[in-house]
Amino acid sequence: FWLKAFGCAAITVPGRDSRDYYHPFVNPQKFDGLLPLVWREGADSIYQASLRSGSLAHVIPRQAMVARQPAHGLDLDPARAYVDALDDPGLPPASLEWQNPEQGRIAADIADGQAVAVQITYDPGWRATRNGRPLKVLRDGLGLMVIEPDRPGRVTIELHFDTGTERRICSAAAVLTALFLLGMMIWGKREGVRK
Repeated sequence: FWLKAFGCAAITVPGRDSRDYYHPFVNPQKFDGLLPLVWREGADSIYQASLRSGSLAHVIPRQAMVARQPAHGLDLDPARAYVDALDDPGLPPASLEWQNPEQGRIAADIADGQAVAVQITYDPGWRATRNGRPLKVLRDGLGLMVIEPDRPGRVTIELHFDTGTERRICSAAAVLTALFLLGMMIWGKREGVRK
């Protein structure tokens, strides 16, 4: 359920005798027979999740958006309609192609009452546009992005990550700090030479 919700195509499962330091599963065999085994070497396995689409963008009904954050991993109710929509073959596919890590393009056929769910962590720096006009980028209850198109029909959505004012200020502060420390090192060496 959660693999589908977050768009994970596969899961790595280290067994009890794995050389990996971290062993997150008390029962590493619990995926045997549940998910197709893709690879196994020694105690380590990789299982494939059953996803309808390999894309991280999906057309979903607006009412399937996750409205509230689940209380814990067993609280499936807030995301149940969303995961059902991801599996619904009646909904049109959406493609997501990346130009670089900060720019992507989504293409989809959207009907009235539908939105585009993007299985990427929401950040206020993400911007979406259609023909240069901004679109609403929302955060759902899972912390992922949902884009509301401005009209139904065939849409191409340009996705762009804008560093934003806060990141620019932090980057400038980091550069100034590095320059200050470099200056202190040089000044300290000069003072040592004078003595």
